[in-house]
Amino acid sequence: MENTRELIQEFVDCDVWAVVGYSEDSRKYGHIILNDLRRAGYQVYPVNKKGGEMDGMKVFESVSELPKE
Repeated sequence: MENTRELIQEFVDCDVWAVVGYSEDSRKYGHIILNDLRRAGYQVYPVNKKGGEMDGMKVFESVSELPKE
């Protein structure tokens, strides 16, 4: 049980996030979550299979392309 608590705490303490399924559509959850995390001060990487750039951010086509683990 203790190991589970440690894993949860490690997850919650992360300051770098990736949002898989990011969308430019402000009504979609990927967009809402990414912007909420950014406003809270987290570093966030958008991931969308289309790649490119959205809202002035580089969008990664897959998690394997991210600059951080």
